[in-house]
Amino acid sequence: MKTVWPRPAVPVQVSTLGAWGVDYENFPAGEFEKLDSKTAGTWTAPKGHAEIDPKHAHTGNQSLHLFGGEDGKGSSVVWYAPDEISADRLVRFQAERWTKRIPFSFRIDAQGKKGVWYEVFNGDKAVVVGRAFLSEVEFLQPFATKALRFRCVSPSNTGILIDDLSTAKPEPMRVTGVRVRQALNPVLIGKRNNPMYHLEIETEGRLLPTTVQAVTTRIGGKVKPTEVGAIELRSGKTLLASVVPAKDGSAKLEPGSGWPLKAGTSALQLCVVLKENADWEQRVDLSDTKPQFLSAGFKGLTTHTPADPVGDNRIGIALRTAGQEGVHTYRILGIATTPKGTLVAAYDLRHRLAATCRATSMWRFRRVRIRVRIRDGPWTDLVRIRDGPWTDLVRIRDGPSLDQGRTWSPMKPMKIVMDMGDDPAWRFDGVGDPTVLVDDKRGTIWVAATWIHSNRSWFGSGPGLEPEETGQFMLVKSEKSED
Repeated sequence: MKTVWPRPAVPVQVSTLGAWGVDYENFPAGEFEKLDSKTAGTWTAPKGHAEIDPKHAHTGNQSLHLFGGEDGKGSSVVWYAPDEISADRLVRFQAERWTKRIPFSFRIDAQGKKGVWYEVFNGDKAVVVGRAFLSEVEFLQPFATKALRFRCVSPSNTGILIDDLSTAKPEPMRVTGVRVRQALNPVLIGKRNNPMYHLEIETEGRLLPTTVQAVTTRIGGKVKPTEVGAIELRSGKTLLASVVPAKDGSAKLEPGSGWPLKAGTSALQLCVVLKENADWEQRVDLSDTKPQFLSAGFKGLTTHTPADPVGDNRIGIALRTAGQEGVHTYRILGIATTPKGTLVAAYDLRHRLAATCRATSMWRFRRVRIRVRIRDGPWTDLVRIRDGPWTDLVRIRDGPSLDQGRTWSPMKPMKIVMDMGDDPAWRFDGVGDPTVLVDDKRGTIWVAATWIHSNRSWFGSGPGLEPEETGQFMLVKSEKSED
């Protein structure tokens, strides 16, 4: 029987290593064939199979490293515990897979009667790649044993890291503490996932997980409850509950039949979804936040009352959001104000990936959009600088808005204002990373960007001045800044 728990969002050190805990700190670093400890038992390995790694650890400075190997047998280490590991004892540890390549296999065997080994855990998919020992693994030992054998098959000199190995008697989970942390980002009109509060819930015990039955809270600040479309309870991207607050601002979020907590630390988010008519000059706050839990062995619900953070959040407007108009991510903002009060902004449109566009394969997926805002009017599209074989990449909107930017006027047809070519032999001549400059005396708007003829910018830039040698600094201008 096995249970694999994903690692908590916040790193948590195991509170106790138990009677037979092993953190590898007191063992000498380097390869070994046999290690002895009165409290940690005896560890044996064939020559060239394992080491005590002094550079990587979940806690402390050292961990156990199985080298792996592709000879069909891989590497193995046997742990002889200082005393018998009884049946139904919980064995747990942190692990980190050291390769994405295949083959990869990680198994644990327990020694039964007459020295026969029986597989008790299959970790082929349970242990993942990633620093900081992302995999928290545990399983119940099905029968009494004096020894466990760890086996790993992988490409040579990769393998797996193990730290903070312990055994413990399973106990029912209980909540030991709840902390509320306030997000620093503004709450955006036009965006659903706006985390305002982060709830960090600490637990002890791993048997029969405690469940979140409800979270109560109240809208505060100067924003009106009628301007709030919903309050949401989330776990990352997973929506657990959503309610419209009452007239007094109160709300009770109930995640169905209950949301099970993870061992150690669980993270939840309280999000506020604002209506389009919300006053963005006001602030929004949450208060009286109280989660309710149901735990095995405890009668009825238990309610925790964490301290409310001090302060509130500004309100903003989401000009563009990921996925809008088929664009993966919007990045690289340039912004300036004209003498007449028009706010001009330019930013990249990453059509397929959010990653930096230093990678040459990204340039054909980038565009730049220039937008304007006339004082309290709406943000409107002014220019798009294109970087690939597209057409109609400039938009001009009617303006200004009559309701302080809360609604946008219809768009006019788009124009091309910068086109450096679309020859696939030169990777479509990407243009991007814009900045906006304003001539305060003449009112001229300048947009600067980088032209990359193939891979001739950033890491691909070489000596010389020609487009085939290095990136080119490009400028366009508009002398009709308000049109």
